[in-house]
Formats: sequence, structure tokens, C-alpha cells
Amino acid sequence: GINLFAKVEYPLTGSYGHTANFRTFPQAMSLLVRAMTGEGWNEVMHGLANSKFDYQSYMNIACEDDLDMEQLARLSNVSHIHQADLYFMTGPEWEPNGCGSPLAYVYFISYTIVISFVILNLVIAVIFEGFEESNKTELQDLIKSCVHRWRKYDPQFKMLISVDRVFDFIDECVEDLCREYG
Repeated sequence: GINLFAKVEYPLTGSYGHTANFRTFPQAMSLLVRAMTGEGWNEVMHGLANSKFDYQSYMNIACEDDLDMEQLARLSNVSHIHQADLYFMTGPEWEPNGCGSPLAYVYFISYTIVISFVILNLVIAVIFEGFEESNKTELQDLIKSCVHRWRKYDPQFKMLISVDRVFDFIDECVEDLCREYG
């Protein structure tokens, strides 16, 4: 987003402005987190998609379609502008006046779709993991209870008991289950 939209002029209205922009890395991250939550991302997208015609006709703001470093230096009345001056932690010392781009639609819609799938997959993974954990615990408790009971019916671990004792074993295991899990 920084490479595409750091030089875009702030429109007169809308969410894209001094508090939500791509001019510095922290502000860009803040804007992307805001867009990730679904809060006003479409208004920012429309603000960044304003063309030269929109800026000059509707907002009465002069903007440049393609800004290069020499042109920015002339507009800012400085001898030279470094690429790092454009956007990192402090932002530019001058006010960029670039026009918006229709790439804002592609950028924000694809970002929203990708983030939605990632968040949805995370939620589903957490639900499945919790379900799996709850099943493992119940199953492990059941197995431990049955093994403990088996020792009573087969103290020499021959893995062989009479049919009458099998039904007693099953009854005791079922009673234990009913007491524990209702």
C-alpha cells in the first residue's frame, strides 16, 4: 500500500486523511488493521481511487498523475528528495499531491477477501482444535477407567474372562460413565 498510495493527496472528504493513510509504515499498518476489522475500508478505497478529474473537478484540488523524485523536489522547493523521505517512520516533510488510482479497488477488495479467508480459517481451526481436545480428554478418561476395572476381573492379565464376568465388567464401566458424564 505504501508504494501505491503514499503520494496520494488527501481528499476533502472521506476516511483517507491525516489519521488514516499510507504515508508512514505505522500509519499504513494501522490502516490495514482497521480495514481488516471491516471498519470503513470501502470509504478509504474510494478516497484512494479518486482520479485527476475527480480532484480537479469536484474537489478543486490540483494533483499530479505521475510524481517522480525530481518533480517532487521542485514542488517542495528542495534540492533533492530521497526515496526514504517518502514513507517510513516520520513521513514526508512536504505534502504529496498525487492523484488516486483505480488500483485501489483491486488492492482493497483482494486484501479484504484474503484477510477474510485467513480469519475464517483461524476461527474454524480454533473450533476444531477445541472439539478435538474435548474428545481426547473424554476418550482417555474412558480408556483409563476401563483399564482400571479390567485389573479387577483379570488380575493375572491373561486377557481372558468368562462371559458372566464380561457383563459385570461392562455394567461397572457403564455405571462409572453415567456417574461422570451424566
